[in-house]
Amino acid sequence: MNEKVLSMLGLAKKAGKIISGTSLVSTFVRSENKPALVVVAGDASQNTQKMLDAACRHHKVTYRLTELTMDEISNAIGASYYIACVAVLDQGFAEEILKRLAETDRTSQGV
Repeated sequence: MNEKVLSMLGLAKKAGKIISGTSLVSTFVRSENKPALVVVAGDASQNTQKMLDAACRHHKVTYRLTELTMDEISNAIGASYYIACVAVLDQGFAEEILKRLAETDRTSQGV
């Protein structure tokens, strides 16, 4: 099921609706043009997870810590280096990614 999420991240990247990398994502979360969703890799550092979670809560941005790895996210968006997080700028892409993440969660729980 992760393939569906990764596919949507790739499509969003091709559409120019993804910002990647902790520094850029953090900057966008704090800006006036807030992202619709922040997706964080499950193997991102604890510091990165906590910092982005706190920033997203404070600035009212949807945050999802996922089971995706940095390698999977990087490959999905065509990055040549590990990406710990991405910000999805488009509400439509964000909603579809959240829907697919929910499907993945239900599948992994055996529902």
